[in-house]
Amino acid sequence: MTNLEALKSMLPGTNASDTQLSNALALRSIDPSADWQYSITNPINCDFYQIVITQLQADRNIGIKSESEGGYSKTYDVDGNAFNQMLANIAADSGCQKLIDRYSTKRGVRDKTYKW
Repeated sequence: MTNLEALKSMLPGTNASDTQLSNALALRSIDPSADWQYSITNPINCDFYQIVITQLQADRNIGIKSESEGGYSKTYDVDGNAFNQMLANIAADSGCQKLIDRYSTKRGVRDKTYKW
């Protein structure tokens, strides 16, 4: 399985074309045609999973909560708990601490004294 195929398999139902996904990989210096090897120690792991999360956030149909026919309206759950939890799970699967810290749904007190 190539990096592009692995990325497409992690984004089911996405509207992104192969060209867009290949360009996203290339921008992060990941060869789309190279063999994908999942490993937490893989040097492209953090960048790869960041692309997955970015594509999910960009795809407007991922967070549809409800859709009605009458006046044709869609309600999105992009700001809701389900979408945020999905991003946190993807970040946890990546094993990349930077992504885990950024997308964690855990609330807590963080030391921000370095900003003063």
